This record gives sequence, structure tokens and C-alpha cells, in this order.
Amino acid sequence: MLNTSFQLRTIGSMLKDRRKERGLKISQISEITKIRGEYLSALEEGSYDIFPSEVYLKGFLKNYAKFLGINTDRAIAIYRRERDYKKQEPIITSTEKIQDRTLNLTITPAKVITLSIVVAVILAVGYVGSYIGRVFNEPDLRIVAPISIQAGSEDSVRTTEDSIKIEGLVEVGSLLTINGQRFQTNNFERFTETLDLQSGLNQFTIIAESQFGRKSEVVLNVFRESSQQAFTIDGEASVAGESAENSGTTFEAEVTIVNREAYLEIKENGSMTIARVLQVGDKIQLDQLTSLEIMTPRPDSVSITINNEDDSMSGTSTSWELVDNNIKKN
Repeated sequence: MLNTSFQLRTIGSMLKDRRKERGLKISQISEITKIRGEYLSALEEGSYDIFPSEVYLKGFLKNYAKFLGINTDRAIAIYRRERDYKKQEPIITSTEKIQDRTLNLTITPAKVITLSIVVAVILAVGYVGSYIGRVFNEPDLRIVAPISIQAGSEDSVRTTEDSIKIEGLVEVGSLLTINGQRFQTNNFERFTETLDLQSGLNQFTIIAESQFGRKSEVVLNVFRESSQQAFTIDGEASVAGESAENSGTTFEAEVTIVNREAYLEIKENGSMTIARVLQVGDKIQLDQLTSLEIMTPRPDSVSITINNEDDSMSGTSTSWELVDNNIKKN
């Protein structure tokens, strides 16, 4: 019990009691000792964190104790015991804080209102984010038949039919056009359209436009071939009927695919020999030519040499013909 009584007796309480016994005020002592009043009050209240360092604290404590007639060594000893005792307090304080936090889990009307507001704000932010996403994102668009093509891509097919059925998926609410003609989707995600084909290359540009003006595009190249035509697999021509023969002066050509893949139709000496998609780096050697015609929706992807001299496409369709032993380009 003596130990406990001693611990409860702090140096601050001793200083305050002695000051009051003498009938002095903090301001009076501050003026005499030249110690700031806030430091004197901190010593009496045990608010030691206000001091810049332990050295300042002990110095002020000694001067204050000496002024009040308290033995300075005893004052320092009591302070040290008090400090050592307080070092054990965090364990007790932490336990008390844990208990306090447990008690604070009680549901109150104020907490329910606060939680409701937080949930409402989160939902509002999510809705706004989703709306902004729809404004700036391109609408979904994908072709699933006759072949699968993702938005932003281009591909090709061949057929002997006079029409082709295109099936795809489009984002609900989007405007669907094929080669500039509007098609109704009736707010369904899936669409099916049957389109007529002409002989040769048919290119269909399919666009989905959102209500905010954002667009997605797919390009489908359809080559309608006749029963009399046969086509190359590896770049070497195979044509129904008689092959073109070199009966006089001819020319040769080399076709190389650059930049990106491209669909090509090539006619050698009036006969279709190639109609397929070629990959970047593919090369086709053509010789004994009296005429050459190349058609492609991507002329910038085709590099051509005629008789070992660089040439280029003039557009989506370009032809070369031997006239009076001179090559004429159209």
C-alpha cells in the first residue's frame, strides 16, 4: 500500500500544493524565475510532452523546486519514478481502447443514416462511371457468320452462291448500317441479314454507332466465284481452260504484301488466278504476262515490281497491259 500511495503522489501535485501554501500565482513565479508560465503549469499538471527535451524539463523542474523550497534531488527522484510508472500505462490504455471500440459497435440511428449516405454515394459514383464509360467506349460489334470477325478487323470468304447471310452481335440501342444502308435490329442484340452478291469481289462495311456517336466497324470481303473459275492455293495460277501462252513479248511482275494482310484478286492474261487473303510478307511471282489486273480493298498493303522496276497500285483496281511492246498502266 505504501508503494501505491507513493506512486499517486506526483511531483506536480507537490509543486502545486507548495505554491498554494505560499499564496503564489503562476504569473508571479514566472516573473521571478524567468520560466515561462506554460512550462510551470505543465510541470504541475504532468504535461511533459510540451518540453523540447528531457534536459530542459529537468532544468526547469530543479529551478521551480528550489524556488518553492523542495529538495531538488528529491524532486528529480520523484519525477523519474513517475516517468517509469507511466511507461507501463500503454498496455492498460490499449486494453481500455479495445474495450471502447467494442462498445462503439452499437448500431445507432446516426450510424444507419451515415451508412446509407455512404452507400448512396458509392452507387451514384458507380452509375456515373458506367454512364461515362458508355459515352466514351465504342459499341460492341461482332460478326459470327459466315466467319467470325471482331470489331476493328477485316476478313474474307469465297462462295459460289448469289447471296450471303451475315449474322452478328451488336450492342443494344446501337444504329447498325451495312455499306451505309440502315438495318433495324429492333433493340435485339443478335442480327441476321441476307445480302445479294455480284460476281467477283463484294465488300461489306458493317458499322455500329452508339447513341453518343461512337462507332465500331467490321469489314467483310466476299468473293463470288463462277463454276468455270479455279484459284491458286500457293500462289501458282491454275485456270480452267487453256493457259495463257507466250506467243510474243511478255512481261513479269512480283506482288508483295506489306503493312497488313490484304484480300487480292489477280487476273493474268484475262483469267482469274488468285482470289484470297494474303498475309504480310507473302510474295507472288508472275511471268509470261501480256496483261495483269489486281483488285484489293487495301492498295497500300500491296508492293509491286514490273520487270524488276518498282510500281504501285493506282487505287483499289489497277491493270497493266502490253500494247505494241510497251506496258500501259490503267
